[in-house]
Amino acid sequence: MPRIFTRARRVFSAGLRLTLLAPMMSGTAAQAGAPTLCQADEPIWFSCAVGPTRIVSLCGTHDALQYRFGTPQRVELRYPASANTSPRAFRWAHHSRFQADRTEVSFHNQGVDYTLFDYTEAGRREAGVDVAPGRRLPCTQTPQGRLDQLKGKLPCDEDSALNLGHCPNTAE
Repeated sequence: MPRIFTRARRVFSAGLRLTLLAPMMSGTAAQAGAPTLCQADEPIWFSCAVGPTRIVSLCGTHDALQYRFGTPQRVELRYPASANTSPRAFRWAHHSRFQADRTEVSFHNQGVDYTLFDYTEAGRREAGVDVAPGRRLPCTQTPQGRLDQLKGKLPCDEDSALNLGHCPNTAE
């Protein structure tokens, strides 16, 4: 067999092995390298980097949620202050339609409204935190967790436009 075909077969074979192994490796690598402020024993409802050094996370069980913002060395904001506080301080909103799914978890702290958001439209995902008035901190990489799994575990946000003015199947 000509030398060029032998080399091409080796390259193809190596590429095929990498292609077959990539899905198995990517889940582990993505989880291991993704940033979070949650402790190892806490469920991660949402977490992502929102700039070169800051991380935003929603951690804990549905009975004891806590929002965290900062770096692994220094958490600048914890809400509520105690992670053992009831999740009633948070509100949940969701809307979906063809090729679109939007979920938000919001809370109010010291005169400021915070909204974690996870939106997908036409296959494009956008997530992060809105800090009202007027500041959006988008995730700089794919977030961990799924806010949509908090449905029925958090009170519905009747004021959110996502809920279209009503809250079916609420946790309240």
